[in-house]
Amino acid sequence: MALRYSAETMRVQGIGSPYASLAELYIPDPTNASRRTLDTARTTLNWSELPSAFLNIKAYQDKVGVGCSGWGMDVSLLLVLYPAVYWFLGIMLIRYLCREPFARFGIYMGVVTEKSTCRHRGIASGKRGVASLSPRNRKKIMKFQNQMWLSMFYFASSCFGYYVQRDQPWFKLPLDDEASLHLLLPHPYNPPEELIMYYHYGLAFYFAELCSLFIIERHMKRSDFLEYAVHHITTLLLILCSHIGLEHRFGAYVLFIHDASDIMLSVSKSLHYMWQEETARRERRNTKNAEERNSKAHRKSFLQRCVVSELSLNCCFAAFTLLFFFFRLYCLPFMGKATIRMSPKVRHGNFNMWMLVFLLNVALQGLHVYWAVLIIVLSLSIAKGGELRDIRSDDEEDSECPSCGHQRSLTESNGAAAAEEGKGMQQRNVARESKAAPSLSSSLTSTRNRSQRRGSSKRKE
Repeated sequence: MALRYSAETMRVQGIGSPYASLAELYIPDPTNASRRTLDTARTTLNWSELPSAFLNIKAYQDKVGVGCSGWGMDVSLLLVLYPAVYWFLGIMLIRYLCREPFARFGIYMGVVTEKSTCRHRGIASGKRGVASLSPRNRKKIMKFQNQMWLSMFYFASSCFGYYVQRDQPWFKLPLDDEASLHLLLPHPYNPPEELIMYYHYGLAFYFAELCSLFIIERHMKRSDFLEYAVHHITTLLLILCSHIGLEHRFGAYVLFIHDASDIMLSVSKSLHYMWQEETARRERRNTKNAEERNSKAHRKSFLQRCVVSELSLNCCFAAFTLLFFFFRLYCLPFMGKATIRMSPKVRHGNFNMWMLVFLLNVALQGLHVYWAVLIIVLSLSIAKGGELRDIRSDDEEDSECPSCGHQRSLTESNGAAAAEEGKGMQQRNVARESKAAPSLSSSLTSTRNRSQRRGSSKRKE
């Protein structure tokens, strides 16, 4: 077993259950004597009982003999999470090392378009790679890097989450009554080491995402900044509260559902950035073709020709929509049955358990419903012939030229240089005129003297 805890602490904190195992809740099947079935009257609240039970949950649990007391938290278990610090440093290091390869891959796939003159000018000024791009293109590449990183992490995390839970009795999609009770019993549950490691890097990842949101990506506009921050903070609280309350089964199940549904979201957004730039290039090329007959078309890479298309983008978006609705709006609400309708009858109530009920069924599920509405709106617009776009983030359109961000500063510097050159030429002309003025006056004087001498000689004659 991975954790060590005191039985006395569990009793004082109200972490426990009157049932030692799930077998105590089975009764003989009336229709088949050789089978046993769950006694739903002892395990599940009826819908009519919910209002009266939740108006005073402590009185209800005392009435049914379950009991409700304590905070439900063993704070000493937080020390077990210290390896998350090393996971956090490792995740940030891997993310930093992947930035340049992801950026080069994005440039290869046509996420940005940079004029060769602008790129050579940036290289001549001592900049290399992403640093030689314009500010607008750097932001686009940063968005692409982020989505590529998220795609890689969510895929790896989903594979590990499935590996950890694949043979567990609670791991069913969606949950049935038996699997829901396996999430609750026996309690307290001592998780294996693999599940604790799942918690370690999950906690580190969401903390790293918060740091990225507030520090690394602080200059990038996001229309869903508040929702994104609330989602990550809620997930962190869910991980921490489920750990100190020994509710690791709930936490691991929720982490897998979130990771599995987010894979195609990141892939779709990465393809969206490629297709968005491809569409912009096509429009610019059509405009140029209208002006020049012999204009050169943009040269695509082999992988870009195979992957980047409207069909692949729509297929990825459809896959994301199906996964999102299946995992977050179909599978996850079944956990509401386990936490709201079953836990009051089979578990000792405590503050931490009801905190998890709120975080899971109100905060997280509320955000999922909000995002589902956005997805439906986008799907309807596509069905009407609209364009697929990322409606959760603002599209940044800088006022600068899309291909060369420092063109304006160069124009200003060239104008200033031209003004200085004009002023210098004017000063040189004035100096020439001032030098030429004495010679002109002397020539006029000599001419006047010669004419006077001729006149005097004629009078003498």
